[in-house]
Amino acid sequence: NANRAAANFYGWSIEELKRMRIQDINTLSPEEIQAEMQQAVSSHRIYFQFRHRLADGSIRDVAVYSSGIRMKEGEMLHSIVHDITNLKRLERQQRADQERMRAILEAAADPIVVYDTEGCPIFINPAFTRVFGWSLEELAGRQIPYVPEDQKEATRQKIETMIRNAKPVRLETRRFTKDRNVLDVLVSASPMVDEHGKPAGFVASLTDITRIKMMEQKLRQAQKMEAIGSLAGGIAHDFNNILFPISGLTQMCLWDAAQGSVLEENLKKIYESTQRATDLVRQILSFSRQAEIQKTPVILQPIVKEAFRLTRSAIPSNVEMKIEVQPEPIRVMADPTQIHQVLMNLITNAFHAVERTGGEIRVELLKTHLEQGGEAEDNGKDEASYALIRVSDTGCGIDPVHMDKIFEPYFTTKPQGKGTGLGLAVVHGIVRDSGGEIQVESTPGKGTTFSIFLPVLETMEEVEPAAQAVAKIPLGNERILLVDDERQIVDMGKRVLERLGYQVETFLDSESALACFEADPQRFDLVVTDMSMPKMTGDRLAEKILAIRPGMPIILCTGYTEMIDENEAKAIGIRALSPKPMAVEVMAALIRQVLDQGG
Repeated sequence: NANRAAANFYGWSIEELKRMRIQDINTLSPEEIQAEMQQAVSSHRIYFQFRHRLADGSIRDVAVYSSGIRMKEGEMLHSIVHDITNLKRLERQQRADQERMRAILEAAADPIVVYDTEGCPIFINPAFTRVFGWSLEELAGRQIPYVPEDQKEATRQKIETMIRNAKPVRLETRRFTKDRNVLDVLVSASPMVDEHGKPAGFVASLTDITRIKMMEQKLRQAQKMEAIGSLAGGIAHDFNNILFPISGLTQMCLWDAAQGSVLEENLKKIYESTQRATDLVRQILSFSRQAEIQKTPVILQPIVKEAFRLTRSAIPSNVEMKIEVQPEPIRVMADPTQIHQVLMNLITNAFHAVERTGGEIRVELLKTHLEQGGEAEDNGKDEASYALIRVSDTGCGIDPVHMDKIFEPYFTTKPQGKGTGLGLAVVHGIVRDSGGEIQVESTPGKGTTFSIFLPVLETMEEVEPAAQAVAKIPLGNERILLVDDERQIVDMGKRVLERLGYQVETFLDSESALACFEADPQRFDLVVTDMSMPKMTGDRLAEKILAIRPGMPIILCTGYTEMIDENEAKAIGIRALSPKPMAVEVMAALIRQVLDQGG
């Protein structure tokens, strides 16, 4: 039998339903239906879920509550049918949503953790295991032991704020990995609630920002180095302006001093000191990246000894320092300031290796022969000879794990504040740029040796001392317009040039110099002007002068500035760039060369 509700649901009349069998509406096979019925009887189960067919051919999900009853017709099965099609659709949709969410979580690149109300993980994605090392099985029923002690309070406060306000929170913090490495992470957490609106835990995403933090630190370090470089460059330029008249006037006095006299000897010492000071300024400018790299034939012995002397004075006495330099001059083609920088960096690194425990630093310079396989032989052969600069220490050594990275920019194993990670990268670049090779040998706990090989120049013309080269300084009688905003430089330049026979008119600002030139463009044969001047720079002054008198010979004194290079100067029409300070004989030769080109 069937009631009216059954007829309305299935779409058949009550009489039709009475004539139908269960398999006419149940989508299961008769055998499956019989098995279900037998199981229900044996287990006294009264609840089933089936899929029933309606009169219009559609299929509906139903919940069936069945029980046996005895009637006059015999043993009957009484069933109550509930349409659960919408409920099953919602369940399927919910399962699909859950699978979709699980797929998203598992595919996420960032670690994700779902916590219960006790702070224990109930889900972690593969990215969490990959980054932090723990699996869910390892963490079941306990909190993740990855919050450093100094981060616990901030983490607790953020969680409380999230739960209290029922809003997501973000926290930049640190977390341990399973092997106790420390990562910088950005945590984004959101609260979860149950069907009653009560807290049910929270979900957290952890983005590894360790590399970003490192890059930020490197950027800050680079900015700090740039600021220090700018400051050092400014100081160096001021020193240049002081050294220029000292050097020039000393050379002039040397011209007048009797050869072999005590006065000449004293003046030579003053001049040598100014040259050392000038070299020091170039080193500062090189550090600040404001000095032009000038590869010239150089003898290494004085550079090695000077670097050793400077570092020896700065290194405490508990570190023993030794130097061994081959007496015969060793010449290479390189920038002397860069070679000095290489030595300073290597000796400083060696000091850091022995700073805490004390030890020995050894600096060596000798001529050697570098075989094709890279092995060096101290055999003094002339062919394929190399200058070998060796810096050794008896310090902590380099971990083999780091050997392949020591020349990478910004790589450092030193504690914060002890290094920039630039020293060895700079050394490597300079050595390679000089056509050389650098080798490293290190044993942890015993020490490290850096060996630098530079190709030797076997022949080089000897340079005459300044005091002996006076007779060869070219002279002249042309008219020179000299412009510089430093009175000392102008006064000294005027005295030197007049001593060389030239007629000199000086100006302390470019605007006055331009006005003088405009009044009589044919009055001068050469213009020598500084680059960095207020109101109007030297290159701008040159442009205006050349607009008045095309082809006018002009020398621009740059002071190692990066404001203009040789190509830009040539494009303007400037004949030559001159660094500041410049030795008198070099300045005289350059002036003579430019004048002889004609204008």
